[in-house]
Amino acid sequence: MKEKKNCKIIQDLLPNYIEKLTKEETNSFIEEHLKECEECNSILEKLQKDINIDTNKINKKQVNYLKKYNKKMKTLKSMLLIIVLIFIIVIGRKTLLLTTLSEKANKNINRDNYYARLSQYEGTTILITETYKKGQKQKNIQTYYDSQNNEHNSKLIEYLDNNTTKLYTELNNEKIAILDGNSAMLLPMKVSESYSHYSTTIWKLIKNTVFSSINKAKCNGRDCYYFSSLETDMMGISEVGSGIYIDEETGLPIRTTSATTKTEQGISDPIIEFYYEFDSVTDDDIKEPDISQYTIQH
Repeated sequence: MKEKKNCKIIQDLLPNYIEKLTKEETNSFIEEHLKECEECNSILEKLQKDINIDTNKINKKQVNYLKKYNKKMKTLKSMLLIIVLIFIIVIGRKTLLLTTLSEKANKNINRDNYYARLSQYEGTTILITETYKKGQKQKNIQTYYDSQNNEHNSKLIEYLDNNTTKLYTELNNEKIAILDGNSAMLLPMKVSESYSHYSTTIWKLIKNTVFSSINKAKCNGRDCYYFSSLETDMMGISEVGSGIYIDEETGLPIRTTSATTKTEQGISDPIIEFYYEFDSVTDDDIKEPDISQYTIQH
């Protein structure tokens, strides 16, 4: 009976013994019994086989899981790599394009012979500013039209020759000449230069390449790039326009559009258009107005 009682104890201990969870004294007791008991030895062998089978199953499941996990991770990494490469290609293309257009714009802005026109449309009013430049001489003409009030229509001519500036104004058939004065008109090339400031700093270039969209387009018969949400530097004030067409050949703006707004006079949809001719200004174009037709104001 004592042997059978010991077998019961040993058999209860065998699972822990196999897992090496029993103490040394217990191990010695179990091993002494196993030397003389075939029944407990058989049970030990069976337990060891069962544990090996379970372990193999578990290992196989783990291997299969790791294979599936590695496959998913590999696919995910490939997708992320493709997305990153596409992003880099798009950003790189836009960065190169903006830099190239900016360089073209700066080159044309600094020419010494050109005709440039700036037309501003808003509601019922039109403001047209023209510049004729040839060497040291420059003539700026600003004409204001109001379709609802002809009395507001006016013309201002600014004539520059070296360090001399003369103003000629025409309003309600009254002509006045100011021999020493300066106007505050927004000149076409100055405005163009401001609108061309989309890559003056690394930070502005990064923002424009990341946040602006770009498409090929036609505007006023010219091949252009259309940018939406392009940050420029309008006369020193950073602003984000609703849309701007940039001439592919010159890098200069052709048209800008702003969002439609409501004013006291009604709906306003401001549009600014530019026109340029280079190396075409003649002496006749740059001729000073006939001062005898004006009243001189000192």
